[in-house]
Amino acid sequence: MREVRIVAAVFLALIAASCWAQYAPAQVAHNPDSAYGITGLQITPDRIYPGDQVSVSFMVAPISGSFSHAIVTTSAPFTTNTVNVHFDQLSSSNPQRISLAMDITNDTKAGTYPLYISVSDDKNPAKIAATISIEINAPAQTSLLTASASPEKPVIAGSEIPVSIAITNTGAIDARDVTVALADSSSTFIPLGTDRKYVGTVKAGGSVTVPFTLGVDASAAPGYKALTAKVDYTLDNLQQPQIQQQLGLTIESTPSLVVTSDQTTNADGSVALAVTVANAGDTAVRGLYATVASRDYRVVGTASKFIGVLNLDDSSTVTFNLVQIAATGAQNFSGGARPFQAGAQNFSGGARAADNRTAASSVNLHLSFKDPLNQEHTIDQVIQVGGATGAAAARTALNRQNGGFKFLGIDWTIWVGAIVVLAVGYFAYRKYKAGREKKK
Repeated sequence: MREVRIVAAVFLALIAASCWAQYAPAQVAHNPDSAYGITGLQITPDRIYPGDQVSVSFMVAPISGSFSHAIVTTSAPFTTNTVNVHFDQLSSSNPQRISLAMDITNDTKAGTYPLYISVSDDKNPAKIAATISIEINAPAQTSLLTASASPEKPVIAGSEIPVSIAITNTGAIDARDVTVALADSSSTFIPLGTDRKYVGTVKAGGSVTVPFTLGVDASAAPGYKALTAKVDYTLDNLQQPQIQQQLGLTIESTPSLVVTSDQTTNADGSVALAVTVANAGDTAVRGLYATVASRDYRVVGTASKFIGVLNLDDSSTVTFNLVQIAATGAQNFSGGARPFQAGAQNFSGGARAADNRTAASSVNLHLSFKDPLNQEHTIDQVIQVGGATGAAAARTALNRQNGGFKFLGIDWTIWVGAIVVLAVGYFAYRKYKAGREKKK
């Protein structure tokens, strides 16, 4: 009879143990030699990292029967907290819930750690009833996401610019519920439409581009201006600290110089060329140089004048003294190694050179300067100089061809022949008229 009771008790214990195992989660390992079991396990947060505070809750009760003066002890290698809970009575029909708060030390390495649940009572010494597996993950990267800004056209004061904000996930965990907001405390950049956009999920190692449109303050000075991107996201359903990243955009300068000129012909035939440069842009310029060069004129003195700083709406005038290059000089300048030929061809070649030089009687003006961003700018302009004087010289040269002289474009021999014909005709007419009068 005694043997029957032992077999029945073992059978009931196995059935009870199987029932406990059915309702116990996978991270709970029961000790088959213990008279106690664990159910109703709850662990928060879902993912645990070093430095977290973890809450563990479970139900404990004997597999069968009841025991007095039960002591439940918990311990784990990743925490210094050891908890002892006393119960006057524990029975299989009345499980008791135990809740623990454990601090995970910051130096805990990632891995799976055991949480031991030991129970002792008035009949049984302390024995491990179950082991709960606690998974501690690698530390979350607070700077998991990075942002960068790329304007799609030059950033000019007073304009609207489309800007692409790239969100890159540099970590090994997907970032979810990502939102991006743009802010500028100086109001240089004003988001148009919306200043916050929902991105969703940015996969580990991936990147997502978010388009924004910004209005640029019309009074903004050229240079680097800060633009802040605020990124919110979650990891493993846990809200992470907001990332604020300074992006910044460079407002480009739009310098604009207007050039006017005036020229005066001196008594010695030289030309005083006055060049006025006015700043009609949106920013001051510095290191301004004005340089002239010409194939038709020789510069007396320096060909490069330093103006320096030219502020907004300011102007400055510099004067260059020019002397026209002689026709022979022009021929040598354009013809190079080919020498002049003697005789009539000398005048013909000189005439052609003078004509070419007159048609291109000009001075090339070159301006160089820097904007506030230290970027180099240049402006080139052609100024017509002394056109009337050059044209007269060309006409005079063209009237001398083949060693002769032309008047009103007609060779002198034709003029002489015409005069002779007129004289002969005049005297013939007078003789004819005198003869008629004698006959009368």
